Amino acid sequence: MDDVVIFFKLLQEHLQHLKQIFEELREYGFKVLLDESECLRKEVPFIGHIITPGKIEPNLDKMKAILEYPIPKTQKEIQAFLGLTGFYRKFIKNYAKISKPLTKMLKKKENINIEDRQYIEEFDKLKESIANAPILSDLDFTKVFTITTDASNVAIGAILSQDKHLISYFSRILNSAKQNYLTIKKELLAIVEACRHFRPYIYGKKFTIETDHKPLTWPWVFEVDEEPNDDLETVHTAEEDPYYNKIRKGLRCKNK
Repeated sequence: MDDVVIFFKLLQEHLQHLKQIFEELREYGFKVLLDESECLRKEVPFIGHIITPGKIEPNLDKMKAILEYPIPKTQKEIQAFLGLTGFYRKFIKNYAKISKPLTKMLKKKENINIEDRQYIEEFDKLKESIANAPILSDLDFTKVFTITTDASNVAIGAILSQDKHLISYFSRILNSAKQNYLTIKKELLAIVEACRHFRPYIYGKKFTIETDHKPLTWPWVFEVDEEPNDDLETVHTAEEDPYYNKIRKGLRCKNK
């Protein structure tokens, strides 16, 4: 067992929580290395992130590997670079769309030319988006979540927020079939996919959808199945449902 994080907002409750954890570890024969343990910290590095009260941001040491990454010369190097950046995709608005040109280069017949200006610009653009990653706000399950969605011809995206404070981004590229959807269906797909992606946060809770697509500004209910047969089969209208969600015209989400 490694990297155990114990946290609580109030000091006295945190100390009680620590005592309980130590008792459990002792009961099951686990040992804690004192020289690798830190207590009562307000800033904690954890799995590539820096966590502070109410905020989450990328670990600068981990980001350094991305920012200093040389331009990929092979598909294997592109794949490795996308693996690094993809870990922080929740910090990047429209990550799927920004990374699409590099993802496209993973196809078998694509030739990689490291002197091609467009290829260099696309690589640098993805690096820049990582360098300018915003600080995310910690979530609060006592507050209402807001999911702000949007769709373009090639991708869908969403923002999870609370009180206008950014919690996480989501985005996905549309395949050729879904790119042919009518606008209303793409916008609705963005809502359904966002609800599915953010399911661990919104499951069993009321939340608000913000969309800038006016035809969708009426009451809907979203039931996110584990394995739906179709992208949109889980959506129906029913105001009386206990998980009724408001949909309103889109507003901008502010970073904390």
